[in-house]
Amino acid sequence: MANWQQQVYQKLEPLFELLKKAVKDGPVIQMDETPVQVISDIKSAEVERKDTHESYMWLTLGGTAGKKVAWYEYHPTRAEYHARAFLEGYSGYCVPTVRANRRV
Repeated sequence: MANWQQQVYQKLEPLFELLKKAVKDGPVIQMDETPVQVISDIKSAEVERKDTHESYMWLTLGGTAGKKVAWYEYHPTRAEYHARAFLEGYSGYCVPTVRANRRV
């Protein structure tokens, strides 16, 4: 099954790159990571994770006036390098979304 999924991803990759570029076209980007519970039945000697574990969906909202674009990316951690990798080449402002219960 993974083979057809990979083929679809390869066909859609140019569209994904256009969407990410559209997010970065505007002067301001908003970013936030939201915890998601992941159920996994994959066991690996390299990765010691529980059957259910917390991962993160990163949301990025940007674009130009009248042409807003949202981009979602799944990552197993909330490490800073995920945001840095996405923002590479961007020269505008990045505004994090701050929730009321989160310390800054």
